[in-house]
Amino acid sequence: MYSGITRKVQDVVKRLVKDQTGITGLETAIVLIAFVVVAAVFAFTVLTTGLFTSEKAKETAMAGVASAGGSLVLVGGVIAGGTNIGATCRTPESSGNPPITAPPYENQQACDIDWNAASPHVQTLRFRLGLAPGAEDLNFDPNAVLITFQDQSVNELLSFNAVRTGGTPTDADMRGDNAADWENCRQSASPTFCIRWNEGSDRDFVLEQGETVEIIMTCVNNNNPLHNELHAGDAFRFEVIPPGGSALAFERRFPPAFRWVMNLG
Repeated sequence: MYSGITRKVQDVVKRLVKDQTGITGLETAIVLIAFVVVAAVFAFTVLTTGLFTSEKAKETAMAGVASAGGSLVLVGGVIAGGTNIGATCRTPESSGNPPITAPPYENQQACDIDWNAASPHVQTLRFRLGLAPGAEDLNFDPNAVLITFQDQSVNELLSFNAVRTGGTPTDADMRGDNAADWENCRQSASPTFCIRWNEGSDRDFVLEQGETVEIIMTCVNNNNPLHNELHAGDAFRFEVIPPGGSALAFERRFPPAFRWVMNLG
C-alpha cells in the first residue's frame, strides 16, 4: 500500500520537474532582454569605432589627394599660336599656305606658326597657371622654376627668358601685349619661357590666390632646338616644378590641321 503511494508521489514530482511551462516565458524574456542589451552595446561600440575609423580614413585620403594634386593648377586651356603681336608679326605678306582669304597677311614665318616651311610647325605655346583652391601662397620665382618640354623626339629643360632688363628682379616679365616684350621673347636661340602676370597681380614672384601667371614658350629662332619640331598630330608633355612645390604635368596633342589659334584643351 505504502509502496504504491510512494510511487505515485515520485511520479508527481517527476512530472513537476519536467514540466517547466510556468517559468519558460519569464526566462525567455530575461534571455531576450539580455541579448538585446548586449547587442545594443556591441552595436554602439562597433558604430562608434567605424565612424572614427571612417573619419580618419577620410582625413588621410584627403591629405593624400591634396599632396598628390599639388598647389598648381591649369587655368584655361593650352593655346598654340594666337598672339601675332609685335612689329615682326605685323609685317604684311602675300597670301600663301594659311587658311586666310583677305589681307593683311601677317608674317607667315617668324611668328606663332611657320606656314612657309615644307612642314608647317607651331612656334608659340602658352598656358596659364594658378593656385589650387585652398593652397597657400607659392614661391614662383621664374629663375628657380623648372619647366620641361618633351615630345617623341626632343626633351628640353626651359630656362627663364627675362624680356626686360634693369630695375628690380621682378621687372623681367612681359607687360600685357607690349610689342617689344613679345619680340624679346621670340628671339631666344635656346629653349626658354617667358612669363606674363594677370592684370591686378602684384608681380612679386609669389603666386597668390586670385593671381595667375602665363607661361609662354617660343621657338622662332632657327638655332632653337625646338624650332621646326612641333608639327600637326604631334603629342607633347609639359612639366612644371616650382621651388619647394609639387610638380604639375600635363599632356596635349596638336590637331591634324593647323589654324591661326588652337585651344588644345
